[in-house]
Amino acid sequence: MTDETPPTPETRREFVRLFIAALKSVIQAIRAELAAGRTPRCKTNEPAVSYRDNGMPSITNGSSWDATGTLQYADLLDPHPPGATHPFKRKLEEGHIPEVDQLVAFFRANPDCAISILPQPFGQEAAKFNLERIMIEIQLAHAANRFFQRYGDSAFDNRKRKALLRPILRGFFDKRVDITTVVPIALVKFDFDRLRLAPNAYIMRMNDALHRKRWSVKAYGASGHEGVVAAATHAFVITGWTWPNLPWMQMSNNLSFPTPELRELIEEMFGALRLVTGISTGYAQELRLARGWSHLQSDDTPEVFAVGARRYPETFDNFGWMSENLPVVTRAQMIKSAAVLACIRGIKEERLILALRRLNTAMIRHEAADAILDATIGLEILLSDGDSQAISYKLRLRAGALANHANPGSGSAVAAAIRDIYEARSRIVHGGRKSKKRDTAAADTAARDAALGMLRTVLLVVLEHQRFLDPATIDTELLLG
Repeated sequence: MTDETPPTPETRREFVRLFIAALKSVIQAIRAELAAGRTPRCKTNEPAVSYRDNGMPSITNGSSWDATGTLQYADLLDPHPPGATHPFKRKLEEGHIPEVDQLVAFFRANPDCAISILPQPFGQEAAKFNLERIMIEIQLAHAANRFFQRYGDSAFDNRKRKALLRPILRGFFDKRVDITTVVPIALVKFDFDRLRLAPNAYIMRMNDALHRKRWSVKAYGASGHEGVVAAATHAFVITGWTWPNLPWMQMSNNLSFPTPELRELIEEMFGALRLVTGISTGYAQELRLARGWSHLQSDDTPEVFAVGARRYPETFDNFGWMSENLPVVTRAQMIKSAAVLACIRGIKEERLILALRRLNTAMIRHEAADAILDATIGLEILLSDGDSQAISYKLRLRAGALANHANPGSGSAVAAAIRDIYEARSRIVHGGRKSKKRDTAAADTAARDAALGMLRTVLLVVLEHQRFLDPATIDTELLLG
């Protein structure tokens, strides 16, 4: 069977029939072991979650002697010494359960009948390693574990069979599958558990089960310090995405790489939070959760895949997870962030997107000088009219006018702040900073805070009054009018 001749409905129905028969026989074999008095052992190497005095999670790797995970019922069929939980132990070796042999034989004759099982690039080499059988055995073992973990030693009736098989069959056959993206928010506390931010986005408190899951699938490419990865109580959640279904290993690899479109949505959410609160937070991990489908990569649902990230202030790496003075975001602030997020998503003006990117980048910069340059570039993107002459003067006037419009009487202070920011920028660019490093660092830190605050102020006004995205409107309506 090839890509040009896709499997027929009859082929798929026969595969499902054989899979159910094999699973039923595996469950019966496990039940016989239970009746004989054997007891399944718990999975080892499960991460442990505790909480620091500052409220941040501390997650540690499990140990091979600390059996705290889910019960591994399929291990009762393992011909090797009891307690081994390695998935490639041949629990269901050939000749042991006829229904499993029939399922493997059918799949070998019809390798395209189930998307998730066989990684196609290895198709020609699979026979050397008996790969089809290994992967089917893993599928059946995980499915049997799920059944006993969920229902205990009970009848494999029609209701339980449907509930157990629904996500498995979607993983076998659906051309596209649903994905939820979860992004832990590093080193920030929240005074609420859950809040809707948009039709396809919300923020939630993560439970211990999700903490263990995300620790088990840590991605090492471009990932942050493990202390920062762990130090998050809440996460942004993005729903409504689908993914092309692929063979098991390919799917796992694809879901472990960043996606530009999703990364842009994530940056918008962090941008809205930073605009409202001024908090320099970020993230060290993206998670992809399988929603309503399964490739049976683990016993418990949902299956989780991780993407490495390092989008947080570098100072977090210096034992930031131990800090006693972590910022707290209130429900009221988050509601305002949701309103700002709606404005950001409603304006697709490229200049606004670029300015928001500059804010996000500036707020995780390690060097104050770099943050100042990012922030001033963001201000110029929003307030400049393309004429490079007297740019700082025009920015002072326009920023002051916008501030006065939003908060009458504040224009003079804003104009003065812009002047000071540009003096700091000039010292950075032209090398005119003081020779004493301590004095220079203090001046740069103050200028950075002022520049970030000013960019936030201008962005918030422009988001609320979208006509001011055109600098000429600021001139005609606020300065000349």
